[in-house]
Amino acid sequence: MKQRLQPKSVALINDTLQDNVIMRLINTSCKQFESRMNTLRFSTIEIFIETVEIIDEIRKQSSDYDIKNSYDCLFCYLRDYDESKDNVDAKLAASVIIVWVSILLNYCSKDKMFYADSSDGLLETLPKDSKWRDLVQNIQSRLSKLQEQEDELSKYMCDYIDNPKKWLSVQIRDIIDYNGMNKKLIDDLKPHFYSDNQLENIIAYIKDIQEAGNDPAIAKITAQYIKNKKISDYNNSYLKPLWTILKSHGLYTATSNNWNKAMNNLLS
Repeated sequence: MKQRLQPKSVALINDTLQDNVIMRLINTSCKQFESRMNTLRFSTIEIFIETVEIIDEIRKQSSDYDIKNSYDCLFCYLRDYDESKDNVDAKLAASVIIVWVSILLNYCSKDKMFYADSSDGLLETLPKDSKWRDLVQNIQSRLSKLQEQEDELSKYMCDYIDNPKKWLSVQIRDIIDYNGMNKKLIDDLKPHFYSDNQLENIIAYIKDIQEAGNDPAIAKITAQYIKNKKISDYNNSYLKPLWTILKSHGLYTATSNNWNKAMNNLLS
């Protein structure tokens, strides 16, 4: 992120993505480091966010990504918020993040040599006084005690790394933007969404229909959310009840009859 997050945004990301395996394991393995940063107070959620940002930048830029300056760029950013002596907190946070990026890329190294090279290259950017080998050993030791979750993490990364439809960094920014969304709209939509990943799905839905900008596209998006079991179809609540919400918030302009016809056609 380009600036330090407000506590309410950190809490919101924690609540919304609490089931994400990367965030869960960073929380578990990095609380020990957070507790050492008495000045910077860089939370495990912020470690997760920065880790994901770097992962996605490497995915986007591929061989053009500046691996050699990864640590230095991250440290310079964190240093602006750090008043600890010799910036020891910023050094620790940057080192932990780089180590975690390396670990995550290493899970993907069997399928693509580029990720293996990137994983090794990132560790080489760490300063000698960071004792990064101890950090790697410490984190991996904790992961080894959570074998089932580590297996889940490995599978997640292999599925995620080259999937052009999945961008955690974008999802995180959308969640942060939630603070600027209409809270009443979100509250109105909650009864229409299944409880699994509810807030995450509502935020994505609002973003999708706002970007769509026209009634037919909004109907298609809504139908897809129903088919994907994100919006409930219980008792046909997606017809007039959902139309009423979208209409009252200025998101859908046509009549309820138009909405009902469109939804019935799309879901038939």
